[in-house]
Amino acid sequence: MTETLTAQRGPPPADSDNATTDDLSKLLRRADATQERMEEMELLTTDASGLELLDWRDESRQAHAREAVENPDNTATTLDRAHLHRDVYESGGSRGEYLEEWNHDELQALCEDLARVTGDETYLRMFSADVTLAELGAD
Repeated sequence: MTETLTAQRGPPPADSDNATTDDLSKLLRRADATQERMEEMELLTTDASGLELLDWRDESRQAHAREAVENPDNTATTLDRAHLHRDVYESGGSRGEYLEEWNHDELQALCEDLARVTGDETYLRMFSADVTLAELGAD
């Protein structure tokens, strides 16, 4: 359950379902993460075919996000929080306690970016966002 980001020179073909490395860079900046940090967190792997980005459904990703959020040193990035929020949302758990502790605006902005880049409206529904993928300029 991964999203593949193909490392390319220039923009992808118009019919491509792959996000661009530019999209990845924008998400990394918004998530306060670097490519190196994502590799350390086992979110991102690179090989000859390009970049492979693990998404919120990956069990190791879920475990890392939960551990980072629950760590007393609070090492969680906004992306960790977004992925944990998505996991809790999908499992029907209570998200209120997390949302009270987190910067709601920052988290919602990142989730809107994730929705736009992935085409997954669930990131919008998690916040009952009053915006559509088309309005966000989703690919």
